[in-house]
Amino acid sequence: MSAKPSSRHAAQQTLPAAPGSPPPTFFGAYFEWMQSALPTWDDVAWLRAQWDGAFMVKGVSRVDDARRVVDLGASALSVSNHGGNNLDGTPAPIRALPAIADAVGLQMSSLYHHFPSKQDLLVDIMARSMRDLISVVEQAVAQAKSDGPEQRLRAAIQGHILFHADRRQEAFILDSELRALEPPGRELVVKLRDQYEQIFAGILQQGMAEGVFQIPDRKIAVFMLMAMCTGVAIWYRPGGRLPLETVADIYTDLFLSGALVSGARPLLPGIGQDTSRSSSRERHGPPLT
Repeated sequence: MSAKPSSRHAAQQTLPAAPGSPPPTFFGAYFEWMQSALPTWDDVAWLRAQWDGAFMVKGVSRVDDARRVVDLGASALSVSNHGGNNLDGTPAPIRALPAIADAVGLQMSSLYHHFPSKQDLLVDIMARSMRDLISVVEQAVAQAKSDGPEQRLRAAIQGHILFHADRRQEAFILDSELRALEPPGRELVVKLRDQYEQIFAGILQQGMAEGVFQIPDRKIAVFMLMAMCTGVAIWYRPGGRLPLETVADIYTDLFLSGALVSGARPLLPGIGQDTSRSSSRERHGPPLT
């Protein structure tokens, strides 16, 4: 096998952990992945030269990039702006799709080959996204299983926020398109949503039983958590004043300060300081006043 071309992506890969050393935590690995450099076109060409199987290039939103993917020999491409997470100035994928399909020699009708209808496509997107969300949060909670209900709730909230900020497009569809589903698909997605909410309800119930949480209504608390944390996908932008993991910590502390029997929690460093002079580019969202 030939040597892989040097690139920012290759240079920033972390070496495997030494034998006997602690494995990376879920959020440690996730944060490292979020900050890693993007692969280059040279990486795609190298992969094609080494691998004769199928592979797909994700994140295509321009016609010239689509043609380049085809020229490099990739098997498929995914038209996506990653939910606007890093490319919020680009057109929505659905608007870019016709021109890209034409550029690579596809008919729009062929894109629905694997789905009998748009309704089936929407159900697949929502169900798959819900299963992914459940998996992310369950893994995060499992790593904090021995740390008690407070840390398990913190892990669940962080997993929820990170997923919604990283996959904003799917999160938007999940939160806004349930009304568009016909009964069979709606029942499936609602069942998955209830399963997901039960993760948080179970943690709150355990904390109440152990005297850690003092919550007057567990169901309302779950609804509040879902609405509060899901909103991050709307206003968060990378490169703002605070990294995403800090935002997740603040959200968790804001909830826990009203739920912990032991009283208020100390503020994170820097929180509570006057930031009114920060420029508009440093803000994650619009002014609150």
